[in-house]
Amino acid sequence: MLFRSLNRIILPSCVTTSLFLLTACQEPRATIAVKAPVKTVSTSLCGDNYLQVFLPDTIAALSWQSRSALSRASPEHKALPQVKATPETLLGWRDSLILLGAGESHGLKITLPHQIELSWGEDFNSVSKNAREILSALSYSKDRLLLWEDRLKTLLTKTSSIPKHLAKPKILYLSRAGGSAGPQTFIDSVITAAGGENINPQSGWHTPNIETVLSYEPDIILTSFSGGNYHSRSDITNPVIRDYLANKTIIDIDGSFWPCAGPGLLDAAEQLQDAIIKWQSLHDA
Repeated sequence: MLFRSLNRIILPSCVTTSLFLLTACQEPRATIAVKAPVKTVSTSLCGDNYLQVFLPDTIAALSWQSRSALSRASPEHKALPQVKATPETLLGWRDSLILLGAGESHGLKITLPHQIELSWGEDFNSVSKNAREILSALSYSKDRLLLWEDRLKTLLTKTSSIPKHLAKPKILYLSRAGGSAGPQTFIDSVITAAGGENINPQSGWHTPNIETVLSYEPDIILTSFSGGNYHSRSDITNPVIRDYLANKTIIDIDGSFWPCAGPGLLDAAEQLQDAIIKWQSLHDA
């Protein structure tokens, strides 16, 4: 009777009978495609700069520093939500491409579906590398980067075209706090690309003592006193350094161009190059 009853049951094709056991065939699992994000979120001032240069039309939120004096965000972008690199905040933006600052993932303790961390760098090549990764994540054309790279090529061509008989100015970078930068820093990369020579031989970022600073005889002092915490040379409290700067050619670069080795390095280099060419025209032997 049992077999007769079972035989009268119309079973779906994926069900088989074996004595007292009914076995259902497993349907193949559907593959859920993760949609590529269409909006971007930045958690750092450096990331803000990348998005504003290469993907301004995709920005949904910027970093908690986006309304500071060191930010180059447009008024429209400054009005957007601000975010920090915390799990609680970023989970609400998990459908967007989240651009973390260099090193920010270490304390995050979560990995989001669309997450990129900037690689720290000290030159123009690192900017291109970061930009390519960001554009690839959104399947955007590299044309947005090529425009920036074309500007860089123009800058370098202009530098190489400077007549050899013109002196290459020796340049010393000094921050408001007295910090300086030698080789293997993005400051050095900017100085070299613009056509100058970094007079500071000590590699990396450091704060030289006053005697060391006074021993340098630069043609130009490069500073970043404008913007953010860098207001003016009058903020320097040490009278010896203040007197030292008083007799030097000073070039101020807005600090918002280079909170990191980001796309603003090119703006800084272009400004410095213009100043170098002007200086050379005044010192043409």
